[in-house]
Amino acid sequence: MVVILVTAPVTRRRIDIRIILAFLAIYVIWGSTFLAIRTAVLLVPPWFSAGIRFFTAGVILYVFVRLRGAEAPSLREWRSLAIIGFLMFSVTYGALFWSEQYVPSGITSVLESTLPLLTVLFEVFVFRQQRFRWRVMFAVTIGFAGVALMLLRDGGPGLPILPCFIILAGSAAWSLGSVLTKALSLPRSRTVTAAAEMMLGG
Repeated sequence: MVVILVTAPVTRRRIDIRIILAFLAIYVIWGSTFLAIRTAVLLVPPWFSAGIRFFTAGVILYVFVRLRGAEAPSLREWRSLAIIGFLMFSVTYGALFWSEQYVPSGITSVLESTLPLLTVLFEVFVFRQQRFRWRVMFAVTIGFAGVALMLLRDGGPGLPILPCFIILAGSAAWSLGSVLTKALSLPRSRTVTAAAEMMLGG
């Protein structure tokens, strides 16, 4: 009993720090990729750039985890991985890389921040995976309003409509793939799953 009382606060504090670091990684690392993509597509054809990036990363990661003893996916799992890889990498990043030829990276990151709203809409209204909760919907709506405000403020009159719409469509594909991961048969190893999805999507 004494051990539990002493160690519980330490464990919770450690988890909180990891959550903060995870969000920091999302904001800094994932957020900065839009600038890197913008630079890449001005030098290399967009779909070739996206394909090479994810196929190479997926192959390297897949070989690494398999050498460490992870199980290979079954045929059914490969089918699920192909579906999710197509939605979350082929469609999403194909749209993103192409559109960043015309849309600044800052606007792109603002548009991509609509992912939580799209994911909630799929989970609650399309697949019924979660109950409708006003608190969640209110929070997501406030976030979406902030995105819209930033877009209206920073977009300016010359914002290209079609590429922005394609970015949002790609975000919807990512959200759909994310929601489908709860319904499809996937490998137990999340690393194998991520590697295979990148490899097939690339």
